[in-house]
Amino acid sequence: MGDPLTQALFCQSEVGVERGIRCLSKVFQKQQVKMLHALKALPSKANFFELSRFDFVVDEDLNVFLMEANMSPNLSSGHFAQNQILYEQVLFNIFSLVGIASAFTKDIREQSQEYNNARKFLAPDQSIYSFAHECSRCSPCDAMMECQLCASCMAPATLSFLRATSIEHSSKQDMKMLNFDEKQKPLTKEDHLLRLWRRVKCKHEQSWC
Repeated sequence: MGDPLTQALFCQSEVGVERGIRCLSKVFQKQQVKMLHALKALPSKANFFELSRFDFVVDEDLNVFLMEANMSPNLSSGHFAQNQILYEQVLFNIFSLVGIASAFTKDIREQSQEYNNARKFLAPDQSIYSFAHECSRCSPCDAMMECQLCASCMAPATLSFLRATSIEHSSKQDMKMLNFDEKQKPLTKEDHLLRLWRRVKCKHEQSWC
């Protein structure tokens, strides 16, 4: 999108932006099996971070075509000064998302790390548990997948990754979580639980949709 007019039309068009987001979702959904395989080689099974840049071609009808993807892109604005603000926004948003940047002062962060409930005040248990209206039918806990999201049935590992997801959501700034095609079956139990959980969150708050 080198032409300024095309850039302006694309950014002002919900259709164009939505097409770009759907394109990104398809890329990551198709690569999910390979990404899960790569995770097996890592000591930590928690979320990992990789910054990528995707280059698109947009025609006069705002159809979006993926041209290439660059892993660990160069964010130096030395050769194109106009991108300085854009790159600064990208870095700030990403640092906030992964927890490097924070709205808290250094002293408050250090104090919060001294007690065990540091992450709970950012995402209390009550904000994680859901499906309260269905939990009465969750005996045993494996009666339905939704039961795994009830307070009486939720495993510590599930509570941990949903808490991390909630904290990421509150720290995402201008970042957006991609939505995969609902028609495709989740590849892991965690994916399935996250999809169900986000669906409930979406009913109560638009930002989760």
